[in-house]
Amino acid sequence: MTTHMDFRPADSCFGCLVPHEQTPADEEWCFDAQGHPLCGQCARDEQIIHEPWTGPPDGHRAEWDLVQDLSYFLH
Repeated sequence: MTTHMDFRPADSCFGCLVPHEQTPADEEWCFDAQGHPLCGQCARDEQIIHEPWTGPPDGHRAEWDLVQDLSYFLH
């Protein structure tokens, strides 16, 4: 007799083992390079997904402006 076990992707996070049902409904889940499901927090910790873009940090504003100026010549 055989037993079928269904391990659906993202049932629980590979990093912290939290079940998918215990994360917020709008939490962004993803997979790492090996195909393991990761919750949003673990994915941010591993820098797979990032917080929403709010623009360059103020300390790097001059560098960002220089990049924008130089990118003009690349088009």
